Amino acid sequence: MVVQGDFTMSDQSRAYSALPTSLQDSFREAGTGLGRTFPNSLHLGRVRIPGPLVRIDYVFHSPQLKATAATVNCIEGQSDHCAVVVVL
Repeated sequence: MVVQGDFTMSDQSRAYSALPTSLQDSFREAGTGLGRTFPNSLHLGRVRIPGPLVRIDYVFHSPQLKATAATVNCIEGQSDHCAVVVVL
C-alpha cells in the first residue's frame, strides 16, 4: 500500500503520531535532510522568501515495501508545493 499527498501537518504533530504504525514514512526511511516541501517559491510583493520552510507532503508505504531513495524536487512555477520523489 502507498499513501501520498499533502497532509498539512508536521512530522512533530499529534496527527502524524496518530497515523497507523503499519505505515512507514518513506522520506524518513530513505531521504536525507529535512525534506521540506512548502512553500515553493514564496513571494511577498517583490521579495522572494527562500524556501521551502516546512515538511507537509508525505509518501507512506506498508512494511511489504522498502524505500531505497527519497528526495524533494522543487520546480519554480509548477506548484506551491515541492514534489516528494520516492523509489520503492
